[in-house]
Amino acid sequence: MTTEKIATGTTTKVFYPVVGALRAVEEYINNEDWKPISDKQREFLEQFQTPCRGEISLISEIECIADKDVQVINDWLKHHGFSIKLDPMPDSALGTASKLDLAGYWKNIGTKVNVYTEQGETYPGVEMADGYFKFYCLDGTKELVIELETEKGDLAYMLMAEEVPDGFSLVKDVENIMQQMKPCNPDYEGLKFPMIDLDTEGSLDWLVKMEIGPLFIGQALQQTKLKMNEKGFRIKSAAAIQMILKAPLEKKKDPYIINRPFLFWVKRPEISRPLFVSYLNNDVWKDPDGLDM
Repeated sequence: MTTEKIATGTTTKVFYPVVGALRAVEEYINNEDWKPISDKQREFLEQFQTPCRGEISLISEIECIADKDVQVINDWLKHHGFSIKLDPMPDSALGTASKLDLAGYWKNIGTKVNVYTEQGETYPGVEMADGYFKFYCLDGTKELVIELETEKGDLAYMLMAEEVPDGFSLVKDVENIMQQMKPCNPDYEGLKFPMIDLDTEGSLDWLVKMEIGPLFIGQALQQTKLKMNEKGFRIKSAAAIQMILKAPLEKKKDPYIINRPFLFWVKRPEISRPLFVSYLNNDVWKDPDGLDM
């Protein structure tokens, strides 16, 4: 398994669009047998791709596309508000993309306020009145988990943390927290949290060169946006993947076999006739044991 780094700055891990883009490849070529070339790729396949590929069709907020024309993929991304683009592809390549567009409106709308940090910095924020959220406690920390319900029944959680694990471990850390949460009623009135406006994009380099069938990943990109205010939140995340046809193995040709009587001759360029001409039948097909005579 890979050793994950610690994240102290803003980071997002939205793997369902990545699973969706890879799923689009699987469906296009009718093959699910990925060949990882690194521990991180293997871990992703085991923890996300294999268990989650069947859930893509259950998430109405996810759409996927696959096409051999890279412009079709890039136009699709642009149409849905993303700026990431796949590089030009050879004719034998395949482009795929998947997007998650998830909106959650708070079951109870909050009020715009300012949020002040311990250092005295001021940020635009939201205030929720009592009864519009729930508190949960965790063993080993004084920090509280906050639960906010959306109109559709989705639940959003918040937990203050100075540092968190990066990569796949961030998802596992959240799953562990959810298993350990216990309802509690601390002595607080109301809730305040900052508004969010995030837009981040980058390369998923750790996926490059993973193979499936006759293809391998030549480029993998992801862009994620999050906006959150007193009304709710909206998440948009897209993954775009370029699949390249593996160079075909050079087929080993069968040797041409001279196995019938044959002509053999020697010609020197500066003279008009061959120096030697012969027709060699199998009566002389023998090991000469050297060239001395």
